[in-house]
Amino acid sequence: MKQNNMIAAFIAELIGTWMLASVVLATVGSTIPTAIAVGLCLTVLVGTIGSVSGAHVNPAVTLGLFTLGKVDLQKAASYIAAQVAGGLLALVTYAYMIDQSIDFTFGAATDGRVFVGELLGSAVFGFGIAAAVWQGFEKMQAAFTIGFSLFLGAVVASVAAPGFLNPSVALANGGMNWSFLLGPIIGMAIGMQLYVYGVHPSAVKPRKK
Repeated sequence: MKQNNMIAAFIAELIGTWMLASVVLATVGSTIPTAIAVGLCLTVLVGTIGSVSGAHVNPAVTLGLFTLGKVDLQKAASYIAAQVAGGLLALVTYAYMIDQSIDFTFGAATDGRVFVGELLGSAVFGFGIAAAVWQGFEKMQAAFTIGFSLFLGAVVASVAAPGFLNPSVALANGGMNWSFLLGPIIGMAIGMQLYVYGVHPSAVKPRKK
Protein backbone atom coordinates (compact mmCIF):
# COMPACT_ATOMS: atom_id res chain seq x y z
CA MET A 1 0.00 0.00 0.00
CA LYS A 2 1.36 3.42 -0.95
CA GLN A 3 2.18 5.84 1.87
CA ASN A 4 -0.59 8.32 1.03
CA ASN A 5 -3.14 5.52 0.78
CA MET A 6 -1.96 4.09 4.10
CA ILE A 7 -2.41 7.46 5.81
CA ALA A 8 -5.86 7.94 4.28
CA ALA A 9 -6.89 4.43 5.37
CA PHE A 10 -5.58 5.05 8.91
CA ILE A 11 -7.57 8.29 9.18
CA ALA A 12 -10.68 6.62 7.74
CA GLU A 13 -10.48 3.77 10.27
CA LEU A 14 -9.90 6.15 13.17
CA ILE A 15 -12.83 8.40 12.26
CA GLY A 16 -15.09 5.49 11.39
CA THR A 17 -14.38 3.68 14.66
CA TRP A 18 -14.95 6.90 16.59
CA MET A 19 -18.32 7.37 14.86
CA LEU A 20 -19.44 3.79 15.49
CA ALA A 21 -18.36 3.82 19.14
CA SER A 22 -19.99 7.22 19.69
CA VAL A 23 -23.29 5.91 18.33
CA VAL A 24 -23.15 3.00 20.77
CA LEU A 25 -22.42 5.33 23.70
CA ALA A 26 -25.29 7.61 22.69
CA THR A 27 -27.83 4.79 22.52
CA VAL A 28 -26.56 2.30 25.09
CA GLY A 29 -29.14 0.91 27.50
CA SER A 30 -31.76 0.01 24.93
CA THR A 31 -30.78 -3.11 23.01
CA ILE A 32 -32.88 -3.02 19.84
CA PRO A 33 -32.53 0.75 19.18
CA THR A 34 -28.77 0.43 19.75
CA ALA A 35 -28.55 -2.52 17.36
CA ILE A 36 -30.51 -0.58 14.74
CA ALA A 37 -28.36 2.52 15.25
CA VAL A 38 -25.04 0.70 14.91
CA GLY A 39 -26.31 -1.25 11.90
CA LEU A 40 -27.31 1.97 10.17
CA CYS A 41 -24.05 3.63 11.19
CA LEU A 42 -21.98 0.81 9.71
CA THR A 43 -24.09 0.91 6.56
CA VAL A 44 -23.16 4.58 6.17
CA LEU A 45 -19.49 3.91 6.94
CA VAL A 46 -19.23 1.13 4.35
CA GLY A 47 -20.77 3.50 1.81
CA THR A 48 -18.52 6.43 2.71
CA ILE A 49 -15.10 5.03 3.66
CA GLY A 50 -15.41 1.51 2.31
CA SER A 51 -13.50 2.40 -0.84
CA VAL A 52 -10.69 3.94 1.24
CA SER A 53 -10.07 1.35 3.96
CA GLY A 54 -12.79 -1.26 3.64
CA ALA A 55 -14.55 0.22 6.69
CA HIS A 56 -13.39 -2.47 9.10
CA VAL A 57 -13.70 -0.12 12.12
CA ASN A 58 -13.25 -3.18 14.33
CA PRO A 59 -10.09 -5.09 15.30
CA ALA A 60 -12.01 -8.36 15.14
CA VAL A 61 -12.96 -7.71 11.50
CA THR A 62 -9.39 -6.84 10.58
CA LEU A 63 -8.02 -9.96 12.28
CA GLY A 64 -10.72 -12.14 10.74
CA LEU A 65 -9.82 -10.95 7.25
CA PHE A 66 -6.14 -11.36 8.12
CA THR A 67 -6.72 -15.05 8.87
CA LEU A 68 -8.19 -15.41 5.38
CA GLY A 69 -5.30 -13.62 3.68
CA LYS A 70 -7.35 -10.56 2.71
CA VAL A 71 -5.25 -8.18 4.83
CA ASP A 72 -1.47 -8.21 5.17
CA LEU A 73 0.35 -7.79 8.48
CA GLN A 74 1.35 -4.15 7.93
CA LYS A 75 -2.17 -3.09 7.05
CA ALA A 76 -3.65 -5.10 9.94
CA ALA A 77 -1.31 -3.46 12.47
CA SER A 78 -2.07 0.02 11.12
CA TYR A 79 -5.82 -0.56 11.11
CA ILE A 80 -5.89 -1.94 14.64
CA ALA A 81 -3.87 1.01 15.93
CA ALA A 82 -6.36 3.39 14.28
CA GLN A 83 -9.34 1.46 15.65
CA VAL A 84 -8.03 1.46 19.20
CA ALA A 85 -7.30 5.18 18.94
CA GLY A 86 -10.81 5.77 17.59
CA GLY A 87 -12.39 3.89 20.47
CA LEU A 88 -10.38 5.79 23.07
CA LEU A 89 -11.19 9.08 21.34
CA ALA A 90 -14.89 8.24 21.55
CA LEU A 91 -14.49 7.56 25.28
CA VAL A 92 -12.79 10.92 25.84
CA THR A 93 -15.34 12.78 23.69
CA TYR A 94 -18.31 11.21 25.45
CA ALA A 95 -16.90 11.85 28.93
CA TYR A 96 -16.36 15.50 28.04
CA MET A 97 -19.81 15.96 26.53
CA ILE A 98 -21.63 14.55 29.57
CA ASP A 99 -19.23 16.32 31.94
CA GLN A 100 -17.94 13.24 33.73
CA SER A 101 -14.48 11.98 34.51
CA ILE A 102 -13.20 9.00 32.54
CA ASP A 103 -13.84 5.77 34.42
CA PHE A 104 -12.04 2.82 32.84
CA THR A 105 -11.70 -0.70 34.18
CA PHE A 106 -9.78 -3.69 32.86
CA GLY A 107 -10.36 -7.30 33.76
CA ALA A 108 -13.73 -6.83 35.40
CA ALA A 109 -15.35 -10.13 36.37
CA THR A 110 -17.71 -11.66 33.85
CA ASP A 111 -19.22 -15.08 33.22
CA GLY A 112 -18.98 -17.47 30.31
CA ARG A 113 -22.37 -16.45 28.95
CA VAL A 114 -21.04 -13.02 28.03
CA PHE A 115 -18.14 -14.61 26.16
CA VAL A 116 -20.48 -16.95 24.31
CA GLY A 117 -22.87 -14.11 23.49
CA GLU A 118 -20.10 -11.94 22.05
CA LEU A 119 -18.69 -14.95 20.16
CA LEU A 120 -22.01 -16.00 18.60
CA GLY A 121 -23.00 -12.46 17.70
CA SER A 122 -19.62 -11.85 16.08
CA ALA A 123 -19.91 -15.12 14.17
CA VAL A 124 -23.20 -13.94 12.66
CA PHE A 125 -21.61 -10.59 11.84
CA GLY A 126 -18.50 -12.20 10.33
CA PHE A 127 -20.62 -14.57 8.24
CA GLY A 128 -22.31 -11.57 6.62
CA ILE A 129 -19.02 -9.75 6.02
CA ALA A 130 -17.48 -12.79 4.35
CA ALA A 131 -20.54 -13.16 2.12
CA ALA A 132 -20.23 -9.55 0.97
CA VAL A 133 -16.48 -9.81 0.37
CA TRP A 134 -16.40 -13.19 -1.36
CA GLN A 135 -19.42 -12.51 -3.55
CA GLY A 136 -17.96 -9.18 -4.60
CA PHE A 137 -20.86 -7.05 -3.42
CA GLU A 138 -20.40 -3.40 -4.34
CA LYS A 139 -21.42 -0.12 -2.76
CA MET A 140 -24.94 -0.18 -1.31
CA GLN A 141 -25.37 -3.95 -1.60
CA ALA A 142 -22.24 -4.44 0.47
CA ALA A 143 -23.22 -1.64 2.85
CA PHE A 144 -26.65 -3.07 3.61
CA THR A 145 -25.44 -6.66 3.87
CA ILE A 146 -22.68 -5.75 6.33
CA GLY A 147 -24.73 -3.20 8.25
CA PHE A 148 -27.66 -5.57 8.77
CA SER A 149 -25.28 -8.39 9.66
CA LEU A 150 -24.04 -6.22 12.52
CA PHE A 151 -27.63 -5.54 13.55
CA LEU A 152 -28.48 -9.25 13.61
CA GLY A 153 -25.26 -10.15 15.41
CA ALA A 154 -25.90 -7.51 18.08
CA VAL A 155 -29.44 -8.83 18.62
CA VAL A 156 -28.16 -12.42 18.98
CA ALA A 157 -25.44 -11.35 21.43
CA SER A 158 -27.84 -9.22 23.48
CA VAL A 159 -29.46 -12.32 24.97
CA ALA A 160 -26.49 -12.69 27.33
CA ALA A 161 -24.02 -9.89 26.52
CA PRO A 162 -23.90 -6.17 25.74
CA GLY A 163 -23.47 -6.98 22.05
CA PHE A 164 -20.43 -4.81 21.43
CA LEU A 165 -18.94 -7.32 18.97
CA ASN A 166 -15.98 -4.96 18.79
CA PRO A 167 -13.06 -4.57 21.24
CA SER A 168 -12.71 -0.89 20.32
CA VAL A 169 -16.33 -0.22 21.19
CA ALA A 170 -15.80 -2.01 24.50
CA LEU A 171 -12.86 0.33 25.13
CA ALA A 172 -15.08 3.31 24.36
CA ASN A 173 -17.61 2.00 26.86
CA GLY A 174 -14.97 2.32 29.58
CA GLY A 175 -14.19 -1.31 30.25
CA MET A 176 -12.35 -4.29 28.88
CA ASN A 177 -12.16 -7.95 29.82
CA TRP A 178 -11.31 -11.19 28.06
CA SER A 179 -14.91 -11.75 26.96
CA PHE A 180 -15.06 -8.44 25.11
CA LEU A 181 -11.59 -8.98 23.64
CA LEU A 182 -11.51 -12.66 22.68
CA GLY A 183 -15.22 -13.27 22.12
CA PRO A 184 -15.48 -10.98 19.07
CA ILE A 185 -12.08 -12.02 17.66
CA ILE A 186 -12.74 -15.77 17.87
CA GLY A 187 -16.36 -15.43 16.78
CA MET A 188 -15.47 -13.28 13.80
CA ALA A 189 -12.88 -15.79 12.60
CA ILE A 190 -15.37 -18.66 13.02
CA GLY A 191 -18.11 -16.85 11.10
CA MET A 192 -15.83 -15.89 8.23
CA GLN A 193 -14.20 -19.32 8.01
CA LEU A 194 -17.62 -21.01 8.12
CA TYR A 195 -18.85 -18.99 5.17
CA VAL A 196 -15.72 -19.23 3.04
CA TYR A 197 -14.89 -22.89 3.60
CA GLY A 198 -18.30 -24.30 4.48
CA VAL A 199 -21.04 -22.43 2.65
CA HIS A 200 -19.14 -20.97 -0.29
CA PRO A 201 -16.07 -23.19 -0.83
CA SER A 202 -16.14 -22.54 -4.59
CA ALA A 203 -14.96 -19.01 -3.79
CA VAL A 204 -11.72 -20.31 -2.28
CA LYS A 205 -8.89 -19.97 -4.75
CA PRO A 206 -6.18 -22.65 -4.68
CA ARG A 207 -2.93 -21.51 -3.15
CA LYS A 208 -0.03 -20.99 -5.49
CA LYS A 209 2.77 -23.51 -5.10
